[in-house]
Amino acid sequence: MQLIKIEKLTGAKRLYRKYFIDQKGNFEFSQPHEMLDADTIEFEAILETEFKAEIEEYRPIQKAELSKIARTKNTTVTKEIEASQGTKEWLNSRIGIITASKTPFDVNGNKIPTYDTYVNEKVAEAFIFENDGDTREKYQNEAMQIGTDLEIYALERYTEVTGQKIETHSLLISDDLMIGASPDGITEIDGKRVNIEVKSVLLHTYIGELFSQVVTKRYHTQVQVQMYILNCDTTHLVTQTQERTGQAIDIIISVIARDEEFVSNMIATIKQYEKDFEERYSLLESKIIVK
Repeated sequence: MQLIKIEKLTGAKRLYRKYFIDQKGNFEFSQPHEMLDADTIEFEAILETEFKAEIEEYRPIQKAELSKIARTKNTTVTKEIEASQGTKEWLNSRIGIITASKTPFDVNGNKIPTYDTYVNEKVAEAFIFENDGDTREKYQNEAMQIGTDLEIYALERYTEVTGQKIETHSLLISDDLMIGASPDGITEIDGKRVNIEVKSVLLHTYIGELFSQVVTKRYHTQVQVQMYILNCDTTHLVTQTQERTGQAIDIIISVIARDEEFVSNMIATIKQYEKDFEERYSLLESKIIVK
């Protein structure tokens, strides 16, 4: 999905400006102008300020139109891996699969700078599993264990505060693409699914995130993947604040909306990942001898 883009083609004429307009949708410049071809517009230089202002005014309208169209396409069918999180079966089911907690996407859904390293690690992990049937043990330090313990209390408190019933699932994997997610919880509001993601942070950390306006941005990629897997449009980010490590204070609920532009870019990145994964796995198989 691409929003309207304008590109100045020439400044050679002092009295006129020429622009190329990509993905213009229903946009139509209101001032006198000439269409040189389907996507190239020319107008008097004195109208340039008004022209750019109209483009910016139309941009959110077009984004909404494109998002609505993309939302009907950006869906997936999932299957559940019925195994407890952290068990060997659960870990094995994640081999080669992109998961919400660790992805090759940036905040826009495009490839991260370390994309190639990510793919190589996934290929190596899958190859080792296929040849000796074993996976790395899941590492969990004390802070991570405390976060796991507090998650239960956060979900209980969420139910107490909102009155919403919560259902849980282990691992949900897409039937269409190599991606999956393990949501902390799912509820239903006004007949629509809502994803629940729980994070446990020290209060002073939360205050810093609140001040720098990164409370929801920090988990943007993870919850967008979860919403794609769950085919829903909203996430409730439940932040379990702590006075000291393991000393819960209370929860704070932030609402995060689905970002269809991110999802569209993410799907394109996953399809590229699948090609790269298969190509590198095949190359490795052709080069290595396993006794």
